Amino acid sequence: MTRILIVDDEETIRLALRKFLRSRGHEVEIAGAGDQALEILEQESFSLMLCDVRMPGMTGVQVVPQAKALDPNLAIIMLTAVNDAATATEVLSAGASDYLMKPVELADLEQAVDRALNKRAEVIEQRRLDKLIREEVALRTAELEREKESLRLMSVSIAETLINAMEAKDLYLRG
Repeated sequence: MTRILIVDDEETIRLALRKFLRSRGHEVEIAGAGDQALEILEQESFSLMLCDVRMPGMTGVQVVPQAKALDPNLAIIMLTAVNDAATATEVLSAGASDYLMKPVELADLEQAVDRALNKRAEVIEQRRLDKLIREEVALRTAELEREKESLRLMSVSIAETLINAMEAKDLYLRG
């Protein structure tokens, strides 16, 4: 079950979104302010956060980078009643996955949630694969270094054996 945190200062929106998302099989928590959302994120893990852009106190724009710092895998969808390109650019560059206008159509919200969760899953899988590749490269590099050292020691040993053979064969070559 996917855990979603809804952050909005308007209670009617929080409750409506929670009801809709629960009906879609998600586990939903709500917060009425940005600082409250960050406290919840410090205590619990979520897959997705729906966050209002304009709230009293800490704005959604301020919440995004701090939420991403707490959980880099958190997918974030911003909700706003004001269509502001500068704000949209700022939150998207800070790590938000999407930016939706209120009132949001429920079908659009569901699609945005699905997109954000799929993108999150892809990012997590990519990070896992990158980690596996780095570990494999480190392992192979260590093996190559051991082989290199073994070859160096064998080369020195062969040179010493040849020198000893030449010295044994000819008295003038000793030393």
